[in-house]
Amino acid sequence: MAATKSSERRDGPRIDLRLRVRFEAGGHEGEAEASDVSPKGLRLESDKPVPKGTQLKLSVDAGEVEELQAVGEVTWCRERASPTGKMVYDVGVAFESDWLAKDRGPLGSALARIFAMNSYEPARNFERTPVSLRASSSAPKLELEIANLSAGGMQVRSKGPLDDALRTGLGVKVEVEIAQGRRTLAGKVAWVAGQRPGEGPRVADSFGIEFDAALPASDRQLLEQIRQGQVEPKSITIALES
Repeated sequence: MAATKSSERRDGPRIDLRLRVRFEAGGHEGEAEASDVSPKGLRLESDKPVPKGTQLKLSVDAGEVEELQAVGEVTWCRERASPTGKMVYDVGVAFESDWLAKDRGPLGSALARIFAMNSYEPARNFERTPVSLRASSSAPKLELEIANLSAGGMQVRSKGPLDDALRTGLGVKVEVEIAQGRRTLAGKVAWVAGQRPGEGPRVADSFGIEFDAALPASDRQLLEQIRQGQVEPKSITIALES
């Protein structure tokens, strides 16, 4: 694969989207408005305080054929005054797993694509750089492009539908060939967007790779050098673990 790089910095976004959700905590049920939605969490507006550490089960209705569900934990709770003067509580919720990783209907697909279009990448503490690293896959035969890269992960886009075998949590090996030899970096699929054939105009199917937390410092240094244009890889090969 040939590679081209730039130095633009992006921050992983949360989408300014408001959803009405039902939640269950300790046998009690309620409704709240969710905002600041991301694949990893959201913010709830609640009439009552919810203690940090509380386990929540959330459901988002999207018509008769779809209901998005997620399980998460309250990470913070802050009181504030609403525009009417009423005191409400902002509650931060972190999901236990990617709530869009399962089979999904129109709303779930739309959310996943919004995140993909905004270059969501799980390793948000690392500076990312847009790149153009072309690749191909023989099973199925696909044209791939690494859209951005960091020392913590990468976003990969496809010009065709992704295989159903590609799923969140699947192990990944990324082999990087440089002048000094080859390095194999271990990671996992962090998210997948666009696995619904037969729909209308679609954003390019894409998926995110998150490198293992135990990745050696020398490997992270190599990724940083590639990101900054100090090292030009001869090839980068992505292989899914069976």
